[in-house]
Amino acid sequence: MFSLDKLLFSCLFFTYVFCDTCFATLNTYEEDRRENKNKLKIMQYNVEWMFIDYYESADCPGDGCTWKNISHSTEHLNKVSGIINKFNPDIINICEIEGYNEMNLLNDEISSELKPYLIKGTDTSTGQNVGMLTKIDPVVDLFRTENKYNYPIEGSQCGYTGSGSTGVSKHYITLFNWNDINVAYIGVHLLAYPDKSDRCAKREAQAKIIEQEIIKYTNDGSTKSSFGAKERRNICSYVSFRYKVCSGM
Repeated sequence: MFSLDKLLFSCLFFTYVFCDTCFATLNTYEEDRRENKNKLKIMQYNVEWMFIDYYESADCPGDGCTWKNISHSTEHLNKVSGIINKFNPDIINICEIEGYNEMNLLNDEISSELKPYLIKGTDTSTGQNVGMLTKIDPVVDLFRTENKYNYPIEGSQCGYTGSGSTGVSKHYITLFNWNDINVAYIGVHLLAYPDKSDRCAKREAQAKIIEQEIIKYTNDGSTKSSFGAKERRNICSYVSFRYKVCSGM
């Protein structure tokens, strides 16, 4: 059993994801390519429709997104890589990237110490995914939960009067060992347009699914500190008398 000391929620069950859905598969051993292994810098980056390959459903690059053609998208990718190089993080959670090709193109422009990881989600409307660039190899390949949650949740503040069920279309989960500290790490990008009551209600349900995954590791006796990407508001709760779990930007 992988006993967790920390949980990080950043843009959880235990099975391997193989190369048809995940790239940058694991070595037989985990490497730590940081120059200073006593410091850890984590970056959250919404790269705003980083699409190079045309995605018809979203018409991107094109009139359906910010970048109207491949030339504009390539310029955007180069700007993003410059910002990453400026801050030189050890781990980056990447939101709104299209897929493997874009991750490889981005990785070609940044530090060779960073390795790309991505597992495709289920957002077929936008085609967006979340990925990770890291100088520290995870101890398992990226994986996902396909759990569903009914909305509106109890105590919802969205004002939505309908009902339904949703999953978390854009996320990944993995496990690390950082300086002998076992860590569960979640990268997630929730549904857009929280000002619309129906989408707000779905986002709350998505947050509950991630909360369940956090609690699952909490109940395994883990010590955790968590942080996240793209939530309507910060959500902080005490899951034990000693440790605080927070999600949100």
